[in-house]
Amino acid sequence: MDLSITTKSWGVGDQSWLGSADGTTNGHNGSLLVSAFAGLYPDGYLPSGVAIARLANGDIVPYDSTASDGSQNFYGCTFTDLEMRSDLTRVAGAILQRAHVRKGLTPRQSGKGSWPATAPANFIYVQ
Repeated sequence: MDLSITTKSWGVGDQSWLGSADGTTNGHNGSLLVSAFAGLYPDGYLPSGVAIARLANGDIVPYDSTASDGSQNFYGCTFTDLEMRSDLTRVAGAILQRAHVRKGLTPRQSGKGSWPATAPANFIYVQ
C-alpha cells in the first residue's frame, strides 16, 4: 500500500491587473468547464483575470467576442489562479462580477479569455 502524500501550494497569482480592491469581497463560486479552456493553461493553471462567459446551460467558459454560442456574453473573470487538470471535467473557482481592471495587465490580450474592448457593466477600466 502506497502511503505517500503529495503537497501542492500556490498563491493567488499575479493580480496586478486589479486596479483596486473594489469588488474583491463580493465574488462568488463558479464551476468552469475544463475542456472549454484548452490551450489557455499551458503551465497547468488558469491565471486570475481571465474573462469568462456563462452559457444558458450554466457552463462557464472563456469569453469570446467573436462567438455566437453564448460565450460572447461577458459574465465576469477568474479571481484567483485555478489548477486545471485534464482528468477533471469541471473546476470550482472564485468569479468576480465587479472590479476596477487594468486591461493591459490582464493575462489574455487577444482571443478567448481576453477582455471586451469597452468595459462591461460593473467593471471600470483604469490605468
